[in-house]
Amino acid sequence: EGAEYEILYGAVPNVFDSTRQISMEFHHSLQEGKMLSNYLESRGYDVKLRWAYAHIGMIYAKKK
Repeated sequence: EGAEYEILYGAVPNVFDSTRQISMEFHHSLQEGKMLSNYLESRGYDVKLRWAYAHIGMIYAKKK
């Protein structure tokens, strides 16, 4: 729980070059989900962000 930030932000760039899709759960707030979404967009993904319920959301990202 909460490791999604460390994993994404700590990944070497070529991980994103070889990853076509990412589906992930995020925690804490919609604002933090938007930060993750923006980061993935900067790595070349089309991103859909869904706020599921109390402090949990989903991100669906697909390489452009």
